[in-house]
Amino acid sequence: MMLLSGVILCLVCSHGASFFSAPSYPAWSRVSYDPYLNTPGPFSSKGRALVFGATANDDRREDMGNEDEDEDEDEDEDGGSAMPSPEGHATTRRRMSLAKLNASLRAAPFYKIVLTGGPCGGKTTSLARLSSYLRERGFEVITSPEAFSILISNGMSMDYFGVDGMDAVVQNTVMDLQASLEDGFERLLRARGRPSVLLCDRGLMDGAAYMSPADWEEFLAERGVESSCELREGRYNAVFHMVTAAEGAERFYTLENNEVRTETPEEARRLDRLTRGAWVGHPHLRVFDNSTDFEGKLRRLVESTAQLVGLPSQLQRVTAKFLLRTKPKLDDFPHDVKYHVFEVEKVYLYDDLNDGEGEGTKGDDDDDDDRIHNFGDGDGGEKNDPPARQEYEEEYSFVRRRTHIDPSTGRKLGSVYGQTTVRRTRRNDSEDEEDQQHQQPPQQVIEVKRILTRREFVAAYKTRDPHRHVVRQRRVSFLYRMQSFNVHMFGSPANDLCVLHAQAEGGGGGGGGEDEATNVELPPFLDVERRIENTKEDEERYGAFNISLKK
Repeated sequence: MMLLSGVILCLVCSHGASFFSAPSYPAWSRVSYDPYLNTPGPFSSKGRALVFGATANDDRREDMGNEDEDEDEDEDEDGGSAMPSPEGHATTRRRMSLAKLNASLRAAPFYKIVLTGGPCGGKTTSLARLSSYLRERGFEVITSPEAFSILISNGMSMDYFGVDGMDAVVQNTVMDLQASLEDGFERLLRARGRPSVLLCDRGLMDGAAYMSPADWEEFLAERGVESSCELREGRYNAVFHMVTAAEGAERFYTLENNEVRTETPEEARRLDRLTRGAWVGHPHLRVFDNSTDFEGKLRRLVESTAQLVGLPSQLQRVTAKFLLRTKPKLDDFPHDVKYHVFEVEKVYLYDDLNDGEGEGTKGDDDDDDDRIHNFGDGDGGEKNDPPARQEYEEEYSFVRRRTHIDPSTGRKLGSVYGQTTVRRTRRNDSEDEEDQQHQQPPQQVIEVKRILTRREFVAAYKTRDPHRHVVRQRRVSFLYRMQSFNVHMFGSPANDLCVLHAQAEGGGGGGGGEDEATNVELPPFLDVERRIENTKEDEERYGAFNISLKK
């Protein structure tokens, strides 16, 4: 343990700068993946061990060996040193391999994204487009294939389902195979130690589309899964649903390029609806319909992916918010609108660089209206700021516990944990037109998200901002007309506030940003008072950051 600490310390002190200047990383990646996330332990803003970007053929391996040799000149020839064990026997201290170090520290950003949808929705083309897009921008990318297609293409036929009980056997086999593939690919990418993305051709929740809700719950219980949230938001960073061409682009619907599919257009629409419903409840479920041509559909997908992984995006706003007069009654929801209920604890983290002071500004995350920290005086960053932070005008970070609730009984079905850091780049205030053409857009909002373990959440909770209340909400997630909605009902510190969040696309890169309105078809069964605008007055009244402030 002491040796590992020494190696990490040497890496931070001697090689931290070189990791950010490696030629394989473009300039934006050195900004997006800075180490200063406000989480405890190995993710602390103090003494963070940065070893992502290290590879097997990197000369840093040789540097690490040299450091160890300098420290341990008197070691045995095998590179270890004799240390007494509790039993009094000598043990050999061994150096941890670079791959194991990368996998253990998990310092490099990693994203797991599901691409799902109905038949002929464009998943295959989308996977290819995203893979190329991300690799060109410095990411390691692996695609996890669809498990059911592997079974069919390797000899299993639909005749197998003629055996009584075979559907459950197939579902178990598909889930085992899918989980094994995803976990194995994740191990490879984490050990690689580079910013990486795992693109999954369908995910573990897709099986719910082929089973009744009761059968699905029984299926999960037999597998020892407490709640669907473990297989949904607890496992994947985002879910992108590609709507079947049979819904809105019927003349392009074909199954000629997929021997596994046999559905008619009517069956395709039904499966598409059931698949969408299976993923309801994931906070980052995006539905890509056929309202544009296919190339436009792909562009929307790429833009949403860029936002997720911290790349500059033309989508300036993804969440429109509306003030509700009253809290919704679940009995008023139409029978065909599937919903999930969650209890959320949102904890703002203390930043020792800002000491709890500063203004609250709106972020663009699904949780929105949160704490933003100001660094420097707006003149490009103070000299004493960390190098990566000089690129940002504002920043905030929070952790969240999301507990799935049975709405009929109130029973807690399971919890998942996450962290979000939102960074707003510095504005381009140059009045010179030529300068503006060659510089970045006026301002970009970059979000970095990661799934946490319970242990990481508890550790982060201990570093919460003492100037803020923990914000507690009850949320209702649902889809309506292929739009993703979340109702946020505040419990504390404000118990009379109810806000509707609508996932929407807007801001075509024209500089309008958040003020470029997007069309949202509001659910008629909710009592909407008005849209919450991007104004200081609305931020002060309805922003979670301001609400959390201890008076």
